Amino acid sequence: MRLSLIIYFMLLGVFDYFRMLDQPVIGFLVFILPISIAITYSLFIKPLLAGQSPRFLSVFNRYSRAHYIHTIIFASYLIIVLVGFFRSIYAGTREGIIGLAEVAIVLAIVIYFYAIVTDAIRSGYYQLLPRYIGISLFILCLANVLGAAVGIENPGAETIYNRDIENSLGIIDYRISFPFTTSERMLSIQAGILVLFGLFRWRENFRKYDKLMSICMVAIGTAVLIGAGGRIPVLMLIATVAFIILWKVSHQFSVSLLLIFLIFPFLLVFVDIVGLAYTAADNIGIQLSQPTENIRTFSNRDVIYAVILQWYMSSGDLVSQLFGYGAHGQITSGLSSDYAMLFGHSYANPDRMTAHNTLLQSLVDYGIIGAGVYVALIVSIVLSIRRNRLIHKKHGSTYKHEKPLIAILIYTVGCSMTESSITYYALGVWSVFIAINLFVMLDGTNLNRMKQIGTAETS
Repeated sequence: MRLSLIIYFMLLGVFDYFRMLDQPVIGFLVFILPISIAITYSLFIKPLLAGQSPRFLSVFNRYSRAHYIHTIIFASYLIIVLVGFFRSIYAGTREGIIGLAEVAIVLAIVIYFYAIVTDAIRSGYYQLLPRYIGISLFILCLANVLGAAVGIENPGAETIYNRDIENSLGIIDYRISFPFTTSERMLSIQAGILVLFGLFRWRENFRKYDKLMSICMVAIGTAVLIGAGGRIPVLMLIATVAFIILWKVSHQFSVSLLLIFLIFPFLLVFVDIVGLAYTAADNIGIQLSQPTENIRTFSNRDVIYAVILQWYMSSGDLVSQLFGYGAHGQITSGLSSDYAMLFGHSYANPDRMTAHNTLLQSLVDYGIIGAGVYVALIVSIVLSIRRNRLIHKKHGSTYKHEKPLIAILIYTVGCSMTESSITYYALGVWSVFIAINLFVMLDGTNLNRMKQIGTAETS
């Protein structure tokens, strides 16, 4: 199981490669078969070989009663996402076979990470799970860097882009086309998560191997961030590092900060907060603004956000306001055609562009109910992490994962301000989000098992 986790994100990268090569069936099989084997082995074969009856570990025990609400919200979120795919099939936005394949992949990801976490609890490597996820992201980013260096091209780049996209960081002229991803922007978010894993590995370990590995993680993650050329992942990484440094004060404002990130589109449309930031930066000599033809500016995103918010406030369709249009709702509703002109000069299919914000994408896909559940899930993760710390303290142990989990959540949600990244559009980022939820919810189960083992050994 540990091996499957180490290669997990690379499998997703290969899946993306074949999907961009217009061979989605091969990509689907390359990803789903190993994952299915790992799930079957973990949940059924391994317990049988150990002389145990196959059973699911429950999140409900004396150490994790506080996570009941989190578990209910998480289950509701998954149901809403799955129903959204079937609604897109019914609406004709997705072909039946493609929609069902998306359902299978999403289900496989959730069950796989549940299987991984429960296997880690049974086998005693639960505390090492973040390290294995970091290694898995490192392999993906390293493969993309090496692939781009030796000239392996992204096979679908020409079908997506009409021209080379400028690198917003200004270090190189254009964004590098990495081979094992469908989007350099989403890969850069994963690279930022990798850098955070590397930094925490440096701080918490003293062995030379760990120090060397952390340096490699930071170096490869930084290379991808520079090559992908997106500003928000870099700015959010800097902000998250500052958040970590100021932890004694900053962690008290975790929920408030996350809520600010979530309402960013409203601030951008109704307050023009970024315009104010540009003006302030220009006054002190920092050049943030870019030519208007560059679509990677906030000034263009406010058009997308305004279109969506105007639709929501003026639409007389109460059902769509409450429940959305299903997965890929911007296409089903026709909303994307209202802001397609922003992407026509660079993208081959501008009328299929996302909302470029996870909360607004949730609003379009799942309505106010789905968007509300998503916000509640974000908040419940933080509250559950805090509960884990208190539970561990009460029982005489240290909860070492609070700071890394909060930091990665802050970074991931921050990046979702300008991308539909915690969605089915970015399975790599979404996988990390699902893993965080399950890791946090099942911490009490792991603690309960450790206490049982300790009691058995004492007796």
